[in-house]
Amino acid sequence: MSENICRSGIVKKITEDSVEVQVLVESACSGCHAKSACPAGEMQEKVIYAMPPEWPVAVGDRVEVHLGPSLGYLAVSIAYLLPVVLLLATLFTLSAIGFGDGWSALLALAVAVAYFGGVWLFRERLQRKFKITLGKTATENRDEWTFINKIPKD
Repeated sequence: MSENICRSGIVKKITEDSVEVQVLVESACSGCHAKSACPAGEMQEKVIYAMPPEWPVAVGDRVEVHLGPSLGYLAVSIAYLLPVVLLLATLFTLSAIGFGDGWSALLALAVAVAYFGGVWLFRERLQRKFKITLGKTATENRDEWTFINKIPKD
């Protein structure tokens, strides 16, 4: 996986230090013919904050949101891998020391809650690490127009 992660969206708000972009995120199976009967197929609107581009951008412009592939792996590690490792390490260590199963599980959950509290406290530092950039959308591509037009306009 060496390519950037890209999503098409519409600029909703512009400030000095960020651009708010609304994107439509579809699950991988959303194009399936049985999606209406399947609970796995879903579409969600997300708001992404990106750095202002070097070129002029206005509210309502169609843009692409880019995130480097290594940052995707870092996000998965922070959100899923590290908490699970911490939870299991705490659980097995406390059980090996001699704590009962109930206390070990309760303290392991407390460590996981403390971890996510730390992530929340350092969220601004993490936001600076995750540089999300904007690119111009190729309007000639018919699929992107179809994808973008699914986003309701305010």
